[in-house]
Amino acid sequence: MSNENPLDELISEACKVGWASTTANLSNLRFLAFKIGLTPVATRAGQSAVDSLTPLHAHEAPRRSLSAKYGMGPQPLHTDGAHLPHPPDIVILSASSPSAVPTMLRRFSGAGNTASSLDDLEHGLFLVDDGSTRFLSPVLSRGRYRYDPGCMTPADTLARRAAAQFDQALTSATPFEWSEPNQVLVLDNRRVLHARGDATSHPERELKRMAFHCKPDQMP
Repeated sequence: MSNENPLDELISEACKVGWASTTANLSNLRFLAFKIGLTPVATRAGQSAVDSLTPLHAHEAPRRSLSAKYGMGPQPLHTDGAHLPHPPDIVILSASSPSAVPTMLRRFSGAGNTASSLDDLEHGLFLVDDGSTRFLSPVLSRGRYRYDPGCMTPADTLARRAAAQFDQALTSATPFEWSEPNQVLVLDNRRVLHARGDATSHPERELKRMAFHCKPDQMP
């Protein structure tokens, strides 16, 4: 990461293809994010802008989290912060140590949908429940995807079909392998859904997560 504005370049690449990766120090990334004016987003109430993500058994996990529903097994595709009124634009995941558990990635775009599937995504309504607030939302609005089956429940037939689309999409997701120390993965959280692989045999897996809102001119 020797370029003048490396995080800007990573975000630009993520916006073009869905994600970008490098190796970097997490503290340096936080400084770069501050320097280019990104706004931190706490994706969990009462926690800092840097989360520690570790596999949890279902009974140990917070309610409405994916771990509460799927435990340490493979997770479904989702976006981060789906329970928030304004989910983050960019999510940065980092691992200080290699892990055998991949992160599955799937980029979506309106151009790849049929008219009927697009109708399901844009008009099917989900009940979003963060534990204190509930609201209805489609999966796709203004080019942005919002989906997390941990906190979103289909409220109509269109939404159930939309959820089935994401279940099917996991079969064609791209695995990102955490094969090096200090790897970083930058996700366009507006258009890329991700999922943790099966961590049943790897309880030591740990990722750090930061999430941000970007300025309009930082994301095409």
